[in-house]
Amino acid sequence: MKKKIVIVLLFVITGIFAISSNSLARTLTTEDFLYEMNSDGTLMIVEGNRKITGEEYHVKSQVEIGGKSYRVTKIDYPALSSVRTKKVYIDEGFLEIFPDSTYSEIGRFFTDEVVLPSTLKKIGLYRANNPHGTLDSITISPSNPYLCAERGIIYTKNKKKVLVANTTYGKVVLPEGVEEIAAEAFSFANITAIEFPNSLKK
Repeated sequence: MKKKIVIVLLFVITGIFAISSNSLARTLTTEDFLYEMNSDGTLMIVEGNRKITGEEYHVKSQVEIGGKSYRVTKIDYPALSSVRTKKVYIDEGFLEIFPDSTYSEIGRFFTDEVVLPSTLKKIGLYRANNPHGTLDSITISPSNPYLCAERGIIYTKNKKKVLVANTTYGKVVLPEGVEEIAAEAFSFANITAIEFPNSLKK
């Protein structure tokens, strides 16, 4: 009987901890976005609250909500679909964009041009939904130590790995030195041919 009581108590305590853990992953909102709190107290943009149009828009990495200032470090895969401006700047401070995006849950850019910060470490699969269906004009700060971009293709900084591409160039010539192409990297590229370098291994 005592063992049964102890087991029941353990289940109750575990449930309380689970509820407490879930409540920590709380959501916050601004006029533009819905945010989810990361385990380190920073925020991740998870959804847009309104359609944003115009010439350009800066996605801020610092927001004030309820009189408190928060750092925003991540953007989840559906979040930027509400931004429909010609040019989007992702401000300094962001570390990850669409980090866990897959083919079925893909990040989307409804814009002609995106400028990425020097702090960005990771970008997942994305699809462009601008009038041309691609996003050739993607710029990464030259001082970014992790990533670089050229002709619509994002590489690791040393250009040994192709991470993601959404390009309209008919023929893509990958530079000598590229050793690896990430899975589904060219999923949404509108190309006719790829020329592989001798250095390619995977």
